[in-house]
Amino acid sequence: MNYIGKNKSGLASTLAGLLLLSAPSVGLPQTGSSSAGSSSAGSSSAGSSSAGSSSEGSSSAASREALVKERYGALEWTQGPLVPGIALGELNLLPYGADAMEYDAGVLTRTYRSPGAEAPAFQVEAEVFDSAAEAHDELVRWLAGVSSQALAPRVATLGDAAYAAPTPTPSGPKSWVLFVRGNVAVSVSVLDSSRTPNLDLVPLARAVDASIVALRPEAPLERVLRPEVRQLLVPATAKGPRPVSLGVDAVGPYGQPCHLRWTVSGAGQGYVQKDRAGAWKFHPTGPGETTLTLEATSRYGVLTRATAQVAVSR
Repeated sequence: MNYIGKNKSGLASTLAGLLLLSAPSVGLPQTGSSSAGSSSAGSSSAGSSSAGSSSEGSSSAASREALVKERYGALEWTQGPLVPGIALGELNLLPYGADAMEYDAGVLTRTYRSPGAEAPAFQVEAEVFDSAAEAHDELVRWLAGVSSQALAPRVATLGDAAYAAPTPTPSGPKSWVLFVRGNVAVSVSVLDSSRTPNLDLVPLARAVDASIVALRPEAPLERVLRPEVRQLLVPATAKGPRPVSLGVDAVGPYGQPCHLRWTVSGAGQGYVQKDRAGAWKFHPTGPGETTLTLEATSRYGVLTRATAQVAVSR
């Protein structure tokens, strides 16, 4: 799959296809991530590969990442101070209009569109880590997915380390820009270069970077603050198709609200959604031991997970 980042939703797969059709020659980074389970809208499953293939793939990826670290001098990248995260849900990049946020296992994605346009022009994707070293590892993984043999050029005055898509000329439009700022990794990518052939992503990436820096407190952070799931009450058993109530109490740092997302996995099947009164309900649809995973994401994009088991019967 051609690179647009790590978002593992169906939207991301569709956008990846757009990139493949619209910009095949710029050496877009590759990603091999995928997700099994369901969101609050329903459930899905992913097939598994053989242990041998998985081992070989992991070894190959590790070797490529080691080579990327050497070629890009990753050990010399600045490890900036911790930041609280990124408030992507509040980020305006005028004159572009912002679409709704997408949350997927800690990966934040938001698309932006030109004034009056029906389709989005570009997207911003970010992930918040516990350390700058982990954010650097993510940048390495992204760069390891670049299909072009040419080194991606470094972008000055952006983040702690930043790179853009190789182009025939240094001043040519970039189809993607990748950077890290402290413990946050960010990608900004064009979604359809045929609609926006001259879109300059670098100033947009710098605006995203400035929004991260603006969150940095005066006193250095000792650790990244995560949401707290104070309560997750799930009945031990459920019988389909009757929905059962879930008790949920999650709060972000400093008492701020957080975004909640559910996945359903295991032998059983079902989905989680709110009822008309705003209460969370689990709707069992297939028997078996089932794991409900709650993902609570703070205003600044920091993720906390909590899980519970329920035995579903017919």
